[in-house]
Amino acid sequence: MSALPICMQMSSIIFQVYTHDALDRSVTQLHDCPYILYDLRDATLYMPWATDLLPHEIDTIKAQLPSIDKNNAACFIGTIWSGYQGNQEEIRAFEHACHDAQIPFISRGGFNSNITDQQHQDAIIHAQLAPAIQGKWQCEHGYIPCRIFKNISYGHMGITNNETVYKLFDKKIIYNPDAYQLLLDSLDARSHITQEQIVSLMDFVRDNHTYLNRIDDMLRFLRMVQNS
Repeated sequence: MSALPICMQMSSIIFQVYTHDALDRSVTQLHDCPYILYDLRDATLYMPWATDLLPHEIDTIKAQLPSIDKNNAACFIGTIWSGYQGNQEEIRAFEHACHDAQIPFISRGGFNSNITDQQHQDAIIHAQLAPAIQGKWQCEHGYIPCRIFKNISYGHMGITNNETVYKLFDKKIIYNPDAYQLLLDSLDARSHITQEQIVSLMDFVRDNHTYLNRIDDMLRFLRMVQNS
């Protein structure tokens, strides 16, 4: 990541999370990721979230993968809510599938949760499955959550009901738009998912989807705005 020159004139830019709505605007792709776009006229940068781990922390978990003890649970860390943009219906469908398959379903987190970052990481690292379940609105609009990047960087195969997320990972993760069937697909996939596949996904996140990458994107776009 390059540093800003001290003498650079100050400018303001607007950050927005990526959704397909950005495609209705005058946007241009910033680099090879099709979900990082900018509108120079409005000084707006659209981009997905990222993992909260730094690259060397991802490498540390990679080295530990062979010795990590997994429990039998599916674990979802994040907010579950109802309403127009909520995910409650999809979470309940996945939980129902877990119940039918006799897989414990653990959910923690949310806006009012006191779970720490380390507790979050530990819960995901030791789970058998770590889905990133989203509601209908988010899936239809292509919203890409931080959860998918976190779960993969913590050492998991990606599990999503969002087609945009599936495409972002070049269709190398588990995807089904039906949250109930997604659990069944994930269980079926366990026997043929290799550690090399998971490591490759972790490397992809490490190299492209950490906070360092997003900061670099912001600085790159800021230079463009200042030079325009």
